[in-house]
Amino acid sequence: ANKIVARALGVDQESGQRRGIIWHTQGSGKSLTMLFAARKLWNNPELEQPTIIIVVDREQLQDQMIGELFKTNSENVAVAISIQDLRKLVGQGDGYRGIVVTIVNKFEGMEVELSKRSNIIMLVDEAHRTQYGDLGIFMRSAMPNASLFGLTGTPLELDDRNTPRAFGRQLEEDRYERYMDRYSIEDSLRDGATKPIHYEVRITDWTVAYVDLDKKFEALFAGRSAEERKTLMGEAKLDAILKHPKCIAQHSDDIAKHFV
Repeated sequence: ANKIVARALGVDQESGQRRGIIWHTQGSGKSLTMLFAARKLWNNPELEQPTIIIVVDREQLQDQMIGELFKTNSENVAVAISIQDLRKLVGQGDGYRGIVVTIVNKFEGMEVELSKRSNIIMLVDEAHRTQYGDLGIFMRSAMPNASLFGLTGTPLELDDRNTPRAFGRQLEEDRYERYMDRYSIEDSLRDGATKPIHYEVRITDWTVAYVDLDKKFEALFAGRSAEERKTLMGEAKLDAILKHPKCIAQHSDDIAKHFV
């Protein structure tokens, strides 16, 4: 949270310098990091009553964040429940001052340069999702001077979906910081926040030997046409085997005997 505040304070810098990825493993408290950062940003006089926009990707997370904010008696909290709400909060007059919680789809069709203020800070949860298409473009073009921080447990670095390119501080042309802070699964295991899972492979009567299965299939259906055999192979899915009642019963019995 302190790193977000420190970087967001550079309002005299280009917006590309006021960005960053917080790469924290699942279950490590990314929602609480956003909450603490939002409160610190709001209470910092150097930002002159900023607008902090917390962006989530589904209603469940929105309700969770609103609940946490109200539990901490956070002041000046608004919820943008529609596209029109968000447009008013960002673009009407000098803009709403305080914390705004919304879902990313509320940026659909947002006008370009709805607000040019540099004391707008966006905190985007699950930053590896929804940010590589039109919604991400609408969000950035509506507030081109805003600070932008993405929180994720699984950043992507693919050609068409690249989280550092979407949220990382720009180091030079087409080169971006990978993350401004990282808390890995190894860190979580070390701190005891995550418990290790130990497992061993179990062999049962339902184990599928693909080579033998293919041979039996060819023997049984040799008289069928190529098209019919293709259709039958598509219907013979592993999912059907794994969910068979006898298979489930055998696996359950194996687990019970192991622990008794």
